[in-house]
Amino acid sequence: MPDSSNRPEREYLKWAGAGVQMVVTIGIFVLFGRWLDGKYPNEFPLWTLILALVGCAAGLYSLIKSFLK
Repeated sequence: MPDSSNRPEREYLKWAGAGVQMVVTIGIFVLFGRWLDGKYPNEFPLWTLILALVGCAAGLYSLIKSFLK
Protein backbone atom coordinates (compact mmCIF):
# COMPACT_ATOMS: atom_id res chain seq x y z
CA MET A 1 0.00 0.00 0.00
CA PRO A 2 1.52 3.39 -0.98
CA ASP A 3 2.23 6.03 1.62
CA SER A 4 -0.46 8.70 1.29
CA SER A 5 1.12 11.22 3.68
CA ASN A 6 3.08 12.98 0.89
CA ARG A 7 0.15 13.54 -1.46
CA PRO A 8 -0.37 17.16 -2.58
CA GLU A 9 -3.95 17.10 -1.28
CA ARG A 10 -2.66 16.57 2.24
CA GLU A 11 -0.46 19.67 2.02
CA TYR A 12 -3.36 21.73 0.67
CA LEU A 13 -5.65 20.63 3.48
CA LYS A 14 -3.00 21.35 6.09
CA TRP A 15 -2.60 24.97 4.96
CA ALA A 16 -6.32 25.47 4.44
CA GLY A 17 -6.84 24.30 8.02
CA ALA A 18 -4.22 26.78 9.23
CA GLY A 19 -6.09 29.61 7.51
CA VAL A 20 -9.38 28.55 9.04
CA GLN A 21 -7.73 28.36 12.46
CA MET A 22 -6.43 31.93 12.04
CA VAL A 23 -9.87 33.25 11.05
CA VAL A 24 -11.52 31.50 13.99
CA THR A 25 -8.91 32.86 16.42
CA ILE A 26 -9.42 36.43 15.20
CA GLY A 27 -13.21 35.97 15.23
CA ILE A 28 -13.24 34.79 18.84
CA PHE A 29 -11.16 37.79 19.95
CA VAL A 30 -13.41 40.20 18.03
CA LEU A 31 -16.56 38.68 19.54
CA PHE A 32 -15.09 39.00 23.02
CA GLY A 33 -14.13 42.62 22.24
CA ARG A 34 -17.68 43.38 21.10
CA TRP A 35 -19.02 41.86 24.31
CA LEU A 36 -16.65 44.02 26.37
CA ASP A 37 -17.68 47.12 24.40
CA GLY A 38 -21.31 46.36 25.23
CA LYS A 39 -20.50 45.92 28.89
CA TYR A 40 -18.13 48.92 29.17
CA PRO A 41 -19.19 51.44 26.48
CA ASN A 42 -16.73 53.98 25.06
CA GLU A 43 -16.94 56.67 22.39
CA PHE A 44 -15.65 54.17 19.83
CA PRO A 45 -15.21 50.36 19.93
CA LEU A 46 -11.92 50.39 21.82
CA TRP A 47 -12.05 46.81 23.11
CA THR A 48 -12.99 45.43 19.70
CA LEU A 49 -10.03 47.19 18.09
CA ILE A 50 -7.56 46.11 20.77
CA LEU A 51 -8.69 42.50 20.84
CA ALA A 52 -8.87 42.30 17.04
CA LEU A 53 -5.18 43.27 16.93
CA VAL A 54 -4.36 40.77 19.68
CA GLY A 55 -6.29 38.11 17.73
CA CYS A 56 -4.32 38.93 14.57
CA ALA A 57 -1.06 38.61 16.49
CA ALA A 58 -2.14 35.31 18.04
CA GLY A 59 -3.30 33.98 14.66
CA LEU A 60 -0.04 35.00 12.97
CA TYR A 61 1.98 33.45 15.79
CA SER A 62 0.09 30.19 15.36
CA LEU A 63 0.51 30.30 11.57
CA ILE A 64 4.25 31.01 11.77
CA LYS A 65 4.68 28.28 14.35
CA SER A 66 3.01 25.78 11.99
CA PHE A 67 5.18 27.00 9.05
CA LEU A 68 8.32 26.25 11.03
CA LYS A 69 7.27 22.65 11.74
